[in-house]
Amino acid sequence: MSSTTVHLKYAKDKKVSDFINLDKPDIFSELEEPLKPECLEEATAEAKIAYDIKVTAWKIKYMKYEKMNEVDVSEL
Repeated sequence: MSSTTVHLKYAKDKKVSDFINLDKPDIFSELEEPLKPECLEEATAEAKIAYDIKVTAWKIKYMKYEKMNEVDVSEL
């Protein structure tokens, strides 16, 4: 029995998978850069407000993406 098999069996017995979030990527290469929202052709006040909200949300996601990129590069 290989050491990998032993470690996997141990992890399974200790229910390590309960602590792993498979929906959230742990490897930076799995992350995708957030796409900036496209500007609407309709130039109304409501459309501008909705666009501004989307851009603000995008900026937050992009800053988080950049922060994770900094951490990943510094670990190399």
